[in-house]
Amino acid sequence: MRLSICWVIPLFTCFNYIESKSTKLNSSLNVCTQSEKAEINAKCTPYVNNLMNLTNEYSNIQVTSEIAKNINTTCNKIPTCFGQFNCTEAQKNKETYERKCEKIEFTYYEMMDCVSKIYALYYRGDYFCSFGINFLTKDPDSRRKSYVSGEECVKGIALRTKCDKKALEYLDSYYERFVDIMSTKHHGHSLFHELVSKRCDPVKDKMNEEIIVLKSEMKSSIELTTHEKTTEAWRTFEKKRWSKPTSVCDELKTCMKSSYFSEDRTNETVELCNVMYEDVFNLCLNEVRTREDAKTFPCFIDEKFHDPQNNTELLKNKECIQYVMTGMCGDGILTNFDINWDNYQKNTNSTEGNLI
Repeated sequence: MRLSICWVIPLFTCFNYIESKSTKLNSSLNVCTQSEKAEINAKCTPYVNNLMNLTNEYSNIQVTSEIAKNINTTCNKIPTCFGQFNCTEAQKNKETYERKCEKIEFTYYEMMDCVSKIYALYYRGDYFCSFGINFLTKDPDSRRKSYVSGEECVKGIALRTKCDKKALEYLDSYYERFVDIMSTKHHGHSLFHELVSKRCDPVKDKMNEEIIVLKSEMKSSIELTTHEKTTEAWRTFEKKRWSKPTSVCDELKTCMKSSYFSEDRTNETVELCNVMYEDVFNLCLNEVRTREDAKTFPCFIDEKFHDPQNNTELLKNKECIQYVMTGMCGDGILTNFDINWDNYQKNTNSTEGNLI
């Protein structure tokens, strides 16, 4: 278990690496004098070296709760050491190592994985004690209130989802510390931002599941008779079935945009969703082309719809196809409809009328 930490010997060779967006310092602080730097190096370097040695020693072995506690205690001595010196560089290093120690603490106690499990169970609604509590909010005050009032719920979910033994012991012994980390927002990037962003992971998992389910159900629907597919109950089910992937993708985009992902990561998700919208469009269009009950829609009757697989002229009637696809697949199919329609027509023209 190896973490990327800025090891400093001497400590002041690393000041250019320190995050510039850390908590704003008292502007009245002076830069450290040469004598202060020498004293800081003499006092704080041993703690940094001790932490480096511990993380190297236990980088490839199973860490016990006792080892995690030892590493955490050792790490926290570093910001305490820097905090004794009231000059700019020392205070910057104090803040930097406070953030690093939070990440080390959650990593060695297996709390990153446990938080993911808590989020997932809460998101699915498969929980028993969190009514009126919002573990997924990004607002620091609301997060603190939720995790304070929901202590027993958090511990129960952690146990139910089989969090690592070290994580369970951490929650029992250091719950106040857990709440502080989960609800304290720092300037610049910190573990808080990473933990808030992890709330989008269950949404992403759900989107992938919905796509798999949709494709599986489409295969099953082939075996149904025309009569079964034209019942009102079936069409109601279909509209819900088709709308789920697109609605979850919309939810994922909203989650990422309101969290702390980079613009590139957010744009990447938007592009993946666009691809998914097009996949759903093409799957639904294939249903329209191959399903006998598509003939029941008025515009198809008007167009003398007899053989959908060979009637390429009808498949150029955007208004009719949009009406039929919405009727068969629900309003979710309208997401990016114009773009997907244009792409379909381009692909059709480029293959000289071959159907997808």
